[in-house]
Amino acid sequence: MLLSVREAAALIGATERQIYRWTHDLELPLHRDRGQDRLHRVDLLEWAVSHRLPVALDDFDLGLDSQGQALSLAQALARGEVHQNVAGAERESAVRAAVSCITLPANLDRGFVQQVLAARRTTLWPSTPDGVALPHVRQPIVAAGAAPAASVIHFQQPIDFGSSPLIRTLVILVTPTVQAHLDMLVRVARLVADPEVYATLSRRAPTDELVAVVARFEARFRVAPSAPTAVRAA
Repeated sequence: MLLSVREAAALIGATERQIYRWTHDLELPLHRDRGQDRLHRVDLLEWAVSHRLPVALDDFDLGLDSQGQALSLAQALARGEVHQNVAGAERESAVRAAVSCITLPANLDRGFVQQVLAARRTTLWPSTPDGVALPHVRQPIVAAGAAPAASVIHFQQPIDFGSSPLIRTLVILVTPTVQAHLDMLVRVARLVADPEVYATLSRRAPTDELVAVVARFEARFRVAPSAPTAVRAA
């Protein structure tokens, strides 16, 4: 989906002037379509998440799964669970161990998931400063008809995935559609920006505790949605 510069600015709480500056200075992809400046929706989400910018959740996504039910990251985490002390010495063995410990839908091949996660520039980018790796925008793991699931993998030791810093925690999303992947990723990006949620994730809280904290965050957001914070020009 192509967005105008005005629409793109609204989605990340910026100004049109900032958008143009970022296209010049920070390599935000800008396209010309029928004489007009446009940005691809996925490009914008990928760029905003990589630069840890706020995203207007209500405006950016549909907020529904493939059955028309409201998406909930807390419910997705309850399905995917937190997995502690997952072994691995390097990327390949760590990915293999991570995929072996999560529950996958029957129609999703475990070997395929390993290939996606082991590929370059996948869920291993972008990562937060202390080594929590978020799902990649452009490489969703899709299982048609499955309920969205988010698995949190805490490794026994930091793993070198070819990025900096080393990866200590990996978040794996499995969603029924590509759209649901984008929607859930927006939620993950919003959550890790919340100090309480991020602190709970960083200290490796068990599933029940993390789910409860995320559920409280989502309840606050539903009751009193807030506009994205203003972003300073680069």
